[in-house]
Amino acid sequence: MSDNPLYEFIWDAQTEATDGQVSGYSRRHPRELLADCDRMIHCLAGFDTIFLMSPSQAQQQSRSLDDEWLAGFNSTYEMLCLAGTERNIDLGPFKELAMSAYSFWTGSLPARDTEEVLKRLYHPCISALHNLKRALIVECGGLPDPVHRDRIKKSAIRRTTLTLGMLMFVEAVIGFLAWQYGEGQNLFQRLTNAWPWLVAGFGAVAILYPFLMGRDRMRLLKWWKGDTDQTEMTKT
Repeated sequence: MSDNPLYEFIWDAQTEATDGQVSGYSRRHPRELLADCDRMIHCLAGFDTIFLMSPSQAQQQSRSLDDEWLAGFNSTYEMLCLAGTERNIDLGPFKELAMSAYSFWTGSLPARDTEEVLKRLYHPCISALHNLKRALIVECGGLPDPVHRDRIKKSAIRRTTLTLGMLMFVEAVIGFLAWQYGEGQNLFQRLTNAWPWLVAGFGAVAILYPFLMGRDRMRLLKWWKGDTDQTEMTKT
């Protein structure tokens, strides 16, 4: 296969697609995965209505699905498979039924075979998706929504900037007083002799910092550093 001139191109395309999935999933919030799960449940729950139609009507409806819709279905499928793997939830029935439905829509699986798969796997598939949904609901219950988290993040940045400004002001005042009234022949000596006051000013601002930030902002900072579990992030 390595002698094939298209091998490197195919390999690069597959690698790029995989990297895109990894990047896309890493940015996916549990609430977005929960919405994907609901959409997939509704999609597969309505899939059996196709077999109430005549064969010609079923074929016509499957052909009405454009490439964009099918790509969206595949993307949602991949995100849910990754979510299930991360949370140790068996989505085997869902994977088989979803791929059978996709094969039917693209014309590579006959309607009779698809209907048999649907009858055999429909309830286990929906049950598996509901297991994933419950896990995501529990996870979302311990996380702030993205809008709330973004608001806290911006507030934390503003308050940190304010605290740094306060620190610079306090140190400047201490330095000015040391220059005016400190002991020493020059500015360097006076500042050196005043180091306990400079350290005390820094320490005072450092002690005040958590109180200026507040509990939720400090939790967010710890979460960024990986010092606390995401479930500790709760709404105010």
